[in-house]
Amino acid sequence: MLLFLFNVFLLILEVSTLVINCVSILCDQVLKLFRDKPHKDVANKIILITGAGSGVGREMAIRFAKMNAILVLWDIERDLVTETANIIRRSGGIAHAMTVDVSDENKVEKSADHVKEEIGDVYMLINNAGVCPCLPFKDLTYKQIRRTFDVNCLSHFWTTKQFLPSMINNERGHIVAISSSAGIMGSAYFTAYGASKYGVVGLMASLDRELAELEKRDFIKLTTICPLGISGTRVDIPTRTRFPKILPVMTLEHAVDLIMDAILKEDDMVVIPFTFKFIYFVNRLFPLRMSNLLFEFLDYAVEPHGINAPIGRSHFNDLDYRNKWENQNTINHLSDQINKQYMLVEEEDQDDY
Repeated sequence: MLLFLFNVFLLILEVSTLVINCVSILCDQVLKLFRDKPHKDVANKIILITGAGSGVGREMAIRFAKMNAILVLWDIERDLVTETANIIRRSGGIAHAMTVDVSDENKVEKSADHVKEEIGDVYMLINNAGVCPCLPFKDLTYKQIRRTFDVNCLSHFWTTKQFLPSMINNERGHIVAISSSAGIMGSAYFTAYGASKYGVVGLMASLDRELAELEKRDFIKLTTICPLGISGTRVDIPTRTRFPKILPVMTLEHAVDLIMDAILKEDDMVVIPFTFKFIYFVNRLFPLRMSNLLFEFLDYAVEPHGINAPIGRSHFNDLDYRNKWENQNTINHLSDQINKQYMLVEEEDQDDY
């Protein structure tokens, strides 16, 4: 009887501790809305970014270089990643450009060995490389599906396996995964892309639990970024939005502002922009049909015509940066460039077959 009462007492104590800790976490999340967490210092630390040849990867690399970080830039396209490195070097920064196909685990291992031997231990790994087929499910080829998972999801495994061990040994490090809004909510015509990004979210969540079991979570930070659509990248997908003030298609500069802020504050799960967090909240707590109704009302969706579709009407509607895109000649030029790039991608796919 005494043993039973003692066990009951221990259970009550554990439940009480659990409740107190949960309330503390909730209070901390609320306080985040009213206090500004300081940014961490990345000066002289080695930061490796995949997909650094253009778009979000290039923009992040340039900004980290201004903070005196040492950049290791990986991209499958030699000319683009070299250009990013040259931009950084001309500004007095340090950048090492490497041509790497992150979907190939053997090439990742070989390139990682070179980084560790010639440059040093990576402090921050940013898995940013990605491909984005926007097609009806029936039109997706087997190769497109495999390629999407290889680049968007499996590459995170290959790079993390190479650089996480040294982070654990050094008891310091930071892994950043660029996922997507499609990785936390379903989206039509994004079946392969969304599924691959869901995999990234699952990987990071499971890795967080594993680091907790190893008692390394306090030393190694994990950040998962889930943004809505971003314009101004080389993989722009035509997107429509009925209420751009609520769910805008973010410009590259604005999106990277939010991403950099989250990384430097060591946030864990990041959903941007802020207005999308409410939709995510509804999606998690209420029946799926309710969030579907809300999304149908807001009418935020990608266009189903694939990579050769015209630029979506809302690509240049971001509130803070709208003036950047008022010149119609700029818009037409960007549209032509993107369509040309997509035609090249299709030709390369045909050659591979």
